[in-house]
Amino acid sequence: MSDGSTDSSRDISSRLVWMLGSPRTGSTWLMQLFSEIPDISVIDESYIPLHLVPIDHALNEGEFFQEGPRGNDPHYFFAKRYLPEAFPELRQLFMRGLLRQLEELGQKTDARWIVVKEPNGSHASDSLMSLFPESRLLFLVRDGRDVIDSMIDAMLSEDSWWQQAQGAEEPRFVNERMSFIGHHARLWLQRTQSTQRAYAGLAEEQRHQVGYEDLLADTTAEFGAMLDWLGMDIAPDQLQAVVEKRAFKAIPDSQKGPGKRARSANPGQWKERLRPNEIEVVENVMGAKLRELGYEAEGAIQVQAE
Repeated sequence: MSDGSTDSSRDISSRLVWMLGSPRTGSTWLMQLFSEIPDISVIDESYIPLHLVPIDHALNEGEFFQEGPRGNDPHYFFAKRYLPEAFPELRQLFMRGLLRQLEELGQKTDARWIVVKEPNGSHASDSLMSLFPESRLLFLVRDGRDVIDSMIDAMLSEDSWWQQAQGAEEPRFVNERMSFIGHHARLWLQRTQSTQRAYAGLAEEQRHQVGYEDLLADTTAEFGAMLDWLGMDIAPDQLQAVVEKRAFKAIPDSQKGPGKRARSANPGQWKERLRPNEIEVVENVMGAKLRELGYEAEGAIQVQAE
């Protein structure tokens, strides 16, 4: 294995595509689609943005390093006065690390694009893009109520894929459910707002937005549009083969269903699975944003009017 001395000096920022928005938006599925395309390398959650901005310190409005409460505090390591020196060093550190990861993963370090899936770090989207302003942003949008429903299935269900990955001896208590729902509704809103701020600050050619529901309804067209955005010339039959290979129906039955990573590929299940009081809590937090994104959220209107 090389020591990375050659690659580490290369600026790969303009080849990075950050996949941001929220967990449970089809990001794993989309990453798998990209992994099938020659000259695209993928990394599954480096957690760079999570280490860049602690999730419990993220802001609802404004970029963290510019608007954070300690931005003018000289005792703070990332105070604004230190950023001109710190950010170039951080860029080099992260780029060297990403290239080393690609080597370890057996992927091409000189690929045309490096797609980095980071849904859990989306609260730091605007900070991440300020660090890598030449990179691209792929914004994944999904009805936040389905996101919450999917998270409940993953994180509160006994013996789910998430529970197994955590090595938990006991599942999370079901009586945590309401606080869990409120917490993750606020995270969805925070992540969405940060990604929107980052998206708004980029040139048209650097950004692309896709809804999970649209991607599911016509995967070939939506994924093809993403490849066009990246300037990738893929033959129609090759594109179709990739889509069919990674389709939900192609996943073995033993690997999909409740409690599995791939659960149902059926938008709108929140209507059947969330209880009325839970819908009220969720829509009270995210209702305005849902409507802004084009989703119906009548319950939120009623709650906010009370």
